[in-house]
This record gives sequence, C-alpha cells and structure tokens, in this order.
Amino acid sequence: MNRRDLLRVGLLAPVAAHAESFEAYKESQQQAFQAYKARMREAFAAYKRAHEAAFETFREELQTTWKRPEFTDRRKWVEYSADRRTQRIVDFEAEEIRLKMVDLEDAPESGAGGSHSEPAKGPGCQTEEGTPSGQGTSEPAGSQEHPSASVATAEGWSRERLRRELAGLLREDFATAFERDPVAQQVERSLEKAPVEVERGELSRRPVLGAFLGGEEPPGPEEANRKAEELMASAKETGRERVEAGSGWARVISVPLPEASASEKASEYLAPARRYAQEQEVSESLVLAVMHTESSFNPMARSHIPAYGLMQIVPESAGRDATRLLTGRSRVLAPSYLYNPENNIRIGAAYLHLLYYRYMAKVRERESRLYCTIAGYNTGAGNVARTFTGDTNMAAAAERINGRSGGEVYRTLVRELPYEETKHYLERVARRIQAYRDL
Repeated sequence: MNRRDLLRVGLLAPVAAHAESFEAYKESQQQAFQAYKARMREAFAAYKRAHEAAFETFREELQTTWKRPEFTDRRKWVEYSADRRTQRIVDFEAEEIRLKMVDLEDAPESGAGGSHSEPAKGPGCQTEEGTPSGQGTSEPAGSQEHPSASVATAEGWSRERLRRELAGLLREDFATAFERDPVAQQVERSLEKAPVEVERGELSRRPVLGAFLGGEEPPGPEEANRKAEELMASAKETGRERVEAGSGWARVISVPLPEASASEKASEYLAPARRYAQEQEVSESLVLAVMHTESSFNPMARSHIPAYGLMQIVPESAGRDATRLLTGRSRVLAPSYLYNPENNIRIGAAYLHLLYYRYMAKVRERESRLYCTIAGYNTGAGNVARTFTGDTNMAAAAERINGRSGGEVYRTLVRELPYEETKHYLERVARRIQAYRDL
C-alpha cells in the first residue's frame, strides 16, 4: 500500500466509524420512542380499565339501596351521602337541585322523612352509553302504586334536614367534591402504577356552584343557611321513587337554582377562557361555545369514555395531543388535573389549536376550517375527513372541501357526518359562538 492509499484509509476510517455510530444512535432512539409509545398505550388502556372497574364497584354498592341510581354525567353532578341513602343532584342544564332521601322503615307519610346522614361522599360517573341515567325514574304525582306520593311542597320533610342538605351543597368546594368522589379517587390511586409520567393537579377551595352564587369564595355558614332558606321557598316534592332500603320509598324534592343566563354562567370561566384562547390563537367565543355544549358549564362533568371537566377532555386523545403541544412530550392527565377548571380550559384551548392549525391546516377557507374544527373536537379529524371522502385522510378531504364555500361545507357536515350527535353538536356550537362574541 502506497502512502496515498494509506492516507486515504486513515482519513476514511474515522468517518465510517462515525457513520456506524450515528446509525446505531438513530436506531436506539427509534427503539426508545417505540417503547415509549407502547408504554403510553398500556397506560391509557389501564386508565380506562381502572375507570370502568371503579364505576362498576360504585354502581354495585349503590344498587343495594337504589334500584336505578343516578350518576354524574356531562350535565349533572351527583353526590351520595356516606350511608348512600341521600342523593344530591345538581342539574346544570335544567338549573335545578334534586334531592332524593330514603324514608326510614317507620317513616310517616308526612313528617321528618328521616334524619340527615353524614355529609355527601361522592358523585359517581356517567352511565355507560345507551343505559338510563336515572332520570324519569321517580313515581309520578298521584301514583296509583303509592297514592300518598302526591306532589306537595317540601314541608313534608324536616325543614332542618332540607336546609342542611342545601347549605352543605352551596358551601362545597372543588377540593372537597373531588375528595368525596369514590370513582375519581380510585382512578387517581390506580395511576400511581402508570409506566409513564402522570400529571396531577391541585383542586381549589372555590365553590363548585360559584356560577350561581356570584362569588369566588364558598359562603360562610350563616350566608349558606340564608341562601338555603331562599331556595327552600320554591322547593317542591315532585314524587317518590322505589328503593331497596328503608320504607322502600325515597322522596324526591326539586329546588330551582337562581336563574342565570348562559353569559352569566360563562363569566365564571371567562378569564381563563380569554387567557388560553389568546395563548393558542383561537377565539374565546369558540372556547366558551365548546364549553357550554360539552358540559353546560358543569365543572365536575364526567362521561363514560372517560372524559372530564368543563371541556370534556379525553386523556387518551385531547389530553395526550395537547400536552405534547404544550410541553413537548405526551403525558397522562389524572382526574385531579382535569377537574381543575384552569387546567381543563388550557388543555381544551390547546386541542382546538391543534385541530385548527395542524389537523385541518390544508383547509384554506377560514369559515370552512372552523366548522371542521368544531366537528373534529367532538368526533375526531378522521370522521370529518370521512364525511367528504369516505376515508380518514384529511389531506385528501381538504382538496374537496377547498372547492366549496363555508356555507356548503357546513351544510355537508350537518347532513353527512357519521353520527347524529356530532351533527347536532356542530349546530349548537356554531350558534353559540355568535352569542358569546358579544360577551
């Protein structure tokens, strides 16, 4: 080997070694990434199993007392007393509180209706899709099966018991509501074994019903009692429900909440909605319209998927994608994180950003892209694409969308989206955006 060849070999050997080293590094990084994705899939599957198990455990416990127990869902926040003989239901859509209390074994037809149990210990979770949520299960007024269950004022109950129940509900804060939620608590504990990073949150001492109370701090005992007395003036016994405990009947009392317009309820969350909308370059009216449609401003909302909170964040989709956008790495979001309204709104706004600026980016016309974003928030970008092309390729769908006006795209989505729920969802959000633009 002459000097030139020797020099060439000497120069090239380090380059070759470096190339092999770089390829090995790339391969190890790819393997690490694939392993991380596998751990994330495992974590989300375990999350869903934990939720389903917690829900079933709670349902079985309640069914020893209630024939058809109610559970927290997107519109309702439901708590049970420690002995499970009292239900406290806040219906954010109907703007009313419903109290159900099991009569004692020897309870008179009119009277105390039994002594108050310990403070409520926990909302359940959304019923599985397609199963009754418990509404409409109370006996109608004048039921032949129980003639004494006629509609009357709440005077048939102990006024002290009713006042105590209402005052306790008015004073309840987010931290307490979460602590009393057996389903969320069980899921939260299960995440301690997750093979990936889990983001948890702190729950505040602000009242859950702040939108109806007009204050950021829970009312003191005297103020809560005063407000409870005001609510009791319009309380009515609306029927009775067959149960498995006590006398076999539970009284149902309906208590209208103070009237609050949609804009008044939205104002409770306007500051974070505005802040995170600006951060993510989406309109605050869109954030508020989605919030209204997803939960009716129920901050303790939960669905069977599971999805959590004001903007109904699904940890496995919106939670995963939004945390990658915000932090550079996907994270598992625990119930404690998503029941914090600030966190929930931030994740929801980030997911709207992803839909509008990334997943629907090839849709050129802004109005058309907005309608696709709204539908995508409910059903996913793939189903939006399927509406136009029959498959989930959004780039191919955009080519067809770009040949149409915004109005045509809207009408096509409302007519052709795969699910009726998403069609109605798009109509509601689009209508509400207009209302919130003037807030």
